[in-house]
Amino acid sequence: MRTYLYITKLETDMTAYRQQLHALFTRQYPEITVSEQRISDQRRTIDRNKLLSQEEIHQLKEEVRIQLLEEEVYNNNINNNNNNNNNNN
Repeated sequence: MRTYLYITKLETDMTAYRQQLHALFTRQYPEITVSEQRISDQRRTIDRNKLLSQEEIHQLKEEVRIQLLEEEVYNNNINNNNNNNNNNN
């Protein structure tokens, strides 16, 4: 569920997320062989059957939100450094 929230940017970007979700999941868990469809089905099952409490989902969302913000800051810093280096040349 965490990987799903990360890939979809907290469910704000649902564009072609299944392929990205599968790719990231298989990188994170190479010992598990699973199809795109299976991962998608699992996410739906978790939601439908409320296998995670609202508190657990909130915690996951908060962790992912922090991760996304940290990545954005990091990427902005890299871009600023690259721009400064280009301006100095």
